[in-house]
Order: sequence, then C-alpha cells, then structure tokens
Amino acid sequence: MARLISGDTRGAVYVEFLFAFMPLFLLFLAICQLSLLVVARVVVSHAAVNAARAAVVVLEDDPAEYGNVERGVLSDGIGSQKGRRMKDIRSAATEPLKILAPGADALTTPGKDVNSALTPLTLSQALSADIYNNFAALVTLHDTTTGDTYAREPVAMDATVTARVIYYYECDIPLVRSLVCKSVDTLKSEPSSPLKGMLSDALRSGSAINQSLDGRRFYKLIARATLPNQGAQYLHNGSDG
Repeated sequence: MARLISGDTRGAVYVEFLFAFMPLFLLFLAICQLSLLVVARVVVSHAAVNAARAAVVVLEDDPAEYGNVERGVLSDGIGSQKGRRMKDIRSAATEPLKILAPGADALTTPGKDVNSALTPLTLSQALSADIYNNFAALVTLHDTTTGDTYAREPVAMDATVTARVIYYYECDIPLVRSLVCKSVDTLKSEPSSPLKGMLSDALRSGSAINQSLDGRRFYKLIARATLPNQGAQYLHNGSDG
C-alpha cells in the first residue's frame, strides 16, 4: 500500500473552486436579475408618463368620440375608472409595457422561463403581451401625487392629474428569482394589494394565461406621473359643444 505523503495538497484547488464558484455564480445571477428590474422600472415610469399625457388630452376630448359621455368622466357608470376614456388612457400606458411581458410560450406552458425584454416583438408576442398586461398592469388616475383614492369625477378642467401604474414584472433568472422576487400568494397578502382582484378579472374573462403559477416569481413596480389637465374642449369633424 502506498504511503500517504504528509502535506499532500493535491485536489485542494478543486475544492476551493467549488467553495468559491457558487457564491460568485449566485452574485452574477443576482446582478443580471437586478439589471432587468432596473430596466423594467424605467419602462414602467415611461408608461406612467404616457398615461398622464394621454389623460390630460382624453379627459376633455369630444364626447361624441366616447358615446356622448360627459367630459372628464372615466367610469361611464360601468365601474371605477373602467369607461371608454379610461380604456384609451390604459392603452397608452400598456403599449410600452409589452416589451416586458413574457414570451407567448411562457404564458401557456407551466414553468417555462422566457423573457422577451429588449427583443423585437413578433405578432404572437404582441398578442400574448396584451393578455399578460390584462392582469399584470393596473393603470389608475388620482387627484394627489401620493394618495390611492381615485380621482373625483368629472375631473375638473384645471385639475392636476396623477397617473399611477402598478406592474407585476415576472422574474425569470433561475436560483435568485426566489430571493429577489415574490410569489403570487405573497403579493396577494400584502395590504391593499390590487393583484387579487386583477387575477380574478383575468379568470372571469377566460384569460389564456395558464393559471398554474406555482414556482413563478414577480416583482411589483409602481410609478407615478403628474401633469396639469389641459382643459382643451376638443371637437372632431365639426361637432358642436
């Protein structure tokens, strides 16, 4: 039998590599995930600005373009800020958010990790992004820059309008997503969380998104933008009023 040589350090490099690799690898993945979240935050901020810019024009737009609904009205008797004017404002906000939505197969395949951020949108991706944003994005208008109370209707011509966008960004970097982002159940349990109602709306509408969300993680991003209402009484095609 061969004698063991005292002080033999063969293999020590491999052991040290194993000890050092995993922490550094996790750090690298965490940097990737945080970088994507920074980009997502910028996009959500842009969406809030789009919503505010659309609101100060749409609020006083020609009633004939919105079923003769009074200027400054967002609800149309349908529900809190769910009227025709709000639909246009929401569309302006969600358009830039499409770039953040998961790919089409991620919306229908449980556990599939696909992130289409910063890549050109195909037609199928654009359609699936609309489906995702139906429950992942909440666009609302408020009287104050910090409050959660909906804007009083009709919104006055000289009022200051604050648009708020809440967006649930899906984290898809393996290993670290559970550390950085939260599960749907955790987000739903937060005080005043809008996610529960948003998911219920998606279910009632027969959303094509696979509702088996176990293992998926999301990060809630909130952005606000404030502008003064233009108060311009727009008319189209020679309309009276």
